[in-house]
Parts: sequence; C-alpha cells; structure tokens
Amino acid sequence: MREIKIYVYPFQRTDGRTTRLIIDGIEIDNPDNRLHQFVVKKPVSKWLCPYRKKLFVWKGFFHELALELNASAYRITYYGTKEGYDEFSDEVERQRKMLEQDGRVVNVETMFKEYFSVRKAVSVLADAFDSVFRKAYDENRFDLSRAASNAKKNLTEVPCHLFFLGCSDELTAEAEAIPLLKTGTKHPRAHFVILGDSWNGGGLRELLPELQYIECAAVFVPEKLREEAASVCGGVKLVSYGDSLGNAVESFLYSAYLPREVSHSIEKYYELAQQFEDYETDAYLIESSENIDWLFR
Repeated sequence: MREIKIYVYPFQRTDGRTTRLIIDGIEIDNPDNRLHQFVVKKPVSKWLCPYRKKLFVWKGFFHELALELNASAYRITYYGTKEGYDEFSDEVERQRKMLEQDGRVVNVETMFKEYFSVRKAVSVLADAFDSVFRKAYDENRFDLSRAASNAKKNLTEVPCHLFFLGCSDELTAEAEAIPLLKTGTKHPRAHFVILGDSWNGGGLRELLPELQYIECAAVFVPEKLREEAASVCGGVKLVSYGDSLGNAVESFLYSAYLPREVSHSIEKYYELAQQFEDYETDAYLIESSENIDWLFR
C-alpha cells in the first residue's frame, strides 16, 4: 500500500505554497515530476478535478496519481479543512470508479487531519474587527470604526447573484435565505446557478459564458442530475447537493471563497489595529492578535 500525505492550505502562504505532497515519506519536490508540475504549490482548484484545456488533458488528482505510481492500494491522509476534505474524498471516489471502468481496480482509503479551520478563523476575525470598531468608536475615530465594520461585512457577507433553473419555490426560498449570502447586490462577487429536480437540461449552456471568468462561480445540482449537468458544464465548478442545498452552498463558500477573504482580513486587521498608539498594550487588541496567531499553530 502506498502512503500519501497531502497538505492543502486554504489560503495563500507568504512562500506561495498552497499544496505539499509526500509519497511514502518522501516529499515530491522535483520540478520534472508530473505531480510536482501540476499539484505541488498549486491551489486545489487546479489539480483536484479532471479538466481539458485545448490538447492538454488532466484526469484529476487521484487518477493521475494512480497512473504515476501504478499501485493497487493507497492510503491518503488529507491535511487541511473539513470542507476541503469532504470535497477531496468525494472526488477521489469518483475518480476511483472511473479507473475501475477503465479496467484498473484500485483500493483507496482517505483520512482527515484538520490543519486549519476556516470557520474558526471567520469567527475569530469577526470578533477582532468588533474590538477595533469599539475602540475606534470610543476614541471618536469614526473613519477606523467604519473601516472595521466594512471589513467584518466583507468577511461575513458574500454578495451573490443566483440563477435558478428547474427550481421549486421552496428551493428558491431556501437558497435566498442562506445566511452568508447577500443577494440583490449591484456588485456580486459570486455567481451560483441552482439546478432543481425539474431541470430538463436547458438554460445552463447559455449561462456558462457569464460564469467562465467569475472567480467564485459554481453550479449546484441534485446528485441524480450530476452526470447530465457535467456533460455541459465545461470548466465551471459543479457541486452536488442532497437534502440540504444550504449546507452544500455554505461548504463551498468555506472551501472556495472564504479562505481568500480570511487571508485578506488578517492583513486588514493588522492594518487597522496598528493605527492605535497603544496597539501593543491595549488588552482587547492584544487578545485579538493572540487569537489570530493561534489560528496558525
């Protein structure tokens, strides 16, 4: 059995590294290695799922790993966020089945070890911005209080444009009530297509050009319609949902959108907090800074 460890950072580190790959105790760090070229130091969006770009074909992380190592059994430990692991393990299983259909029977066991909690980071940073807001307001520094309030909103509200195809009134209402989403905004930062049980295959292809160049875009589809949607979805992220659309959307935001916001918010917090003369001695700011530091330990 081949032992695989993969570290997936949900944020851009200062050294530019977002993925580490260790196979049988040896870190893959050879630029000539195909897995190094297309996985190591690349964000998960670039290597997890299959894609085609002109003549180049990437069959997905596990498919490529199995072809590279040519083994019959794998134990993969994923170090990252819970949301990221859920997506990773689902996709690995899909690719295992694809290999099986191609006549390559392989066994795979996936395990999770939390390395960074985006949910905890959002909560910690929201509290940190509250501390800056209160201190700035008490000192009549209303420019800083407004900046702290806006920074918290950027972290806890996602301006979003929703498209509905084949959705019931109940599903539409559920989507519009998801707490993190802010719909009806003039400047959306996320575009989501929601496919309902009544989707008949139409309308999606026409929306794809608008979604292709949006940084945070996804199509949410009932599991039973996934294959049909995948046949027309192109390079736009496809996310299956079961009983709860809200949980699927929230998990996607925590894995694909909020890590970047967390990274920006950490920089913003220090930018604001350090404008106070007593930044290094104020009890509330010290506590906030320490809580942020603990996120990385």
